[in-house]
Amino acid sequence: MLAGEDLDAFVEDFGDPVTVASRGIASQLAVIEQGWKDVINGIVRGLSFTLTGRADVFGQLVGTDLVVVEGGYAAGNYHPFGAPMPIDDGAFVAVELNKVAT
Repeated sequence: MLAGEDLDAFVEDFGDPVTVASRGIASQLAVIEQGWKDVINGIVRGLSFTLTGRADVFGQLVGTDLVVVEGGYAAGNYHPFGAPMPIDDGAFVAVELNKVAT
């Protein structure tokens, strides 16, 4: 990213509002993508989701945080797994998410 560039502009068109109460994050936009899935005997057993968001907002998430995606096709509750992974120059991170069973 260029110095002074508005990072929110990168997610405003495709981002979903995300809240992480334990981190004081309220309705911050992030891109939620569905990744791989486990299929066993023709039945989907698990899905992976990835949150792509600003490092200064989402870069400290840990497995005990409850990530609430408030809208979009991926709306629901999630727990992060693994450390947030910097993307390119580190202005954004990718965070792998596991959906919380309801």
